[in-house]
Amino acid sequence: MPERLAELRARAAEQTPRFADPARLQRVAARVSAHYEWATAVLGHEAELRRMDSTEVVLLDLAAAAEPDPPVRPRSPRPGEPGYEPTAAELAEIERRRALGAAWAELKKALPVAVQVAYNYSGGLHLATYLSGAHHILLQGDLVAGRIRRSEHQALCQTPSRSKQMIFHPGPESSQGPPNCKACIETAYKITDLAPAEVLLNNTRHPARRLASALSGAGDGR
Repeated sequence: MPERLAELRARAAEQTPRFADPARLQRVAARVSAHYEWATAVLGHEAELRRMDSTEVVLLDLAAAAEPDPPVRPRSPRPGEPGYEPTAAELAEIERRRALGAAWAELKKALPVAVQVAYNYSGGLHLATYLSGAHHILLQGDLVAGRIRRSEHQALCQTPSRSKQMIFHPGPESSQGPPNCKACIETAYKITDLAPAEVLLNNTRHPARRLASALSGAGDGR
């Protein structure tokens, strides 16, 4: 209450010592850390400990003794908790992932042979961070489509010069999400009559890949 606060301010002015009390400073620092908004309301300005004068330190100490259990402001719901409202950016990401999944499902269905998505383990960082390499479109049968010829268990982007740079372990542990190898995606669209989906073509430069390129010094995303 204003009257009570005015009384505490007067007492603080009277009780301000000439030299700082280390124990009091520790109590006030802990109080500010736990109840920053409360301390800001008591002082009437931001509760920055290093900018407080001695009287303000005493004021907070007296106020803490007078109100040992200040009301705690309700915490806002976090993602996944009831009542949480996604931000505009989160809603956009949800929509992007939905569109990405739909585009990949459409492309996968249009291909003349069965495929799956598999990670290329030839990169140097995957064991520690799973960031290097890319998720490729791996054929589950031989493919002959015009000049494009690939054998079973090859990636759509695979060529004789890149064969030694491809290490796949197809099976239950292979990725089931959309691919992010741009060469594979572009080749897949060449085989079908579908118009390329930008959301799928742009799935090649996500933050993890950029971080991997920065760490490895190579951006080929093999």
